[in-house]
Amino acid sequence: MALRTPRGYAVYHKGVQEIFEGRRPSLSDLSTLLPAPWLPVSRVDQVHDDPQVIPAGTCVGRINATDHADIYTAVTAAKRTDYLVPAWAGTGEYTVTYGANDITYLTPDIDSYPTVVAATGASTLDVPAVKPLGIVTQDLYASHMADTWTNYIRQHMVTFLSWGYVLMIPVRTASEAALQVGDLVQVEDNNSVDSTWNPTAATNIVGRYKPWESGDSPEYKVGRVLEKLTLANQTSSVVNQLLSAAVSASNVDTVHNFGGMNKVQTVPGLGLTGSGTQGIPRSMLNAVAQSQVFYALLISTSVL
Repeated sequence: MALRTPRGYAVYHKGVQEIFEGRRPSLSDLSTLLPAPWLPVSRVDQVHDDPQVIPAGTCVGRINATDHADIYTAVTAAKRTDYLVPAWAGTGEYTVTYGANDITYLTPDIDSYPTVVAATGASTLDVPAVKPLGIVTQDLYASHMADTWTNYIRQHMVTFLSWGYVLMIPVRTASEAALQVGDLVQVEDNNSVDSTWNPTAATNIVGRYKPWESGDSPEYKVGRVLEKLTLANQTSSVVNQLLSAAVSASNVDTVHNFGGMNKVQTVPGLGLTGSGTQGIPRSMLNAVAQSQVFYALLISTSVL
């Protein structure tokens, strides 16, 4: 018998776990803190059918009129503000890549704001280096909803962890897999080569992390690795496979560290941590295979 879960009601865990509670700055007395309205859709909340644009676990910063003149002035004058966007280091810049959901959910096009995205693909305008201010621990909803639909907004203001935190994040990139215990962590720079923010792709590196190296700017440090956990091994190599897909396909050979949680019997089809995830915490199932191995990192910081 095929298992069916009501639309939108399967268990969903964001791709980050806050181990020690950190500090979250509030800017409500200064301005409304929201993600840029031209950011592409990363995920659709199926319960409310609302688009999200920045996944939890992403390192974010704010744009300004001096360092990011083109994208700052891409919106109409009345809407210009220091929006939140994924952080990025180095001299390389990043574009944003729009998908089918951006057409469906009426995302404003960064290249012709406020015109809605008409076709999938990368933008012409790009985003220069964005200094990190913190890491978001909730999925951020599209801020354009308040303008697209009258009197409708999911988050009137958002915030992020800025210091004092310990986070466990699933490793998704080769740079993150290169991090070892004790390493300083900085926001990704792709060796100063241009990239693109494509939040639906397993290969997305914008807003992610890499080892800090001598010569890197200290302004882009975000923490230090406390622990590197091996979550699981693949039975065979599947390039860029998500751990969730490997579990579903029975492509997991050995589960490390959390294998004992497999003894907890869960209701089939709901995706709860336990037998249904082979014991792996649900929040870590966004890890991407790195040479047949899935990892997680514990990252700590005091002040960014």
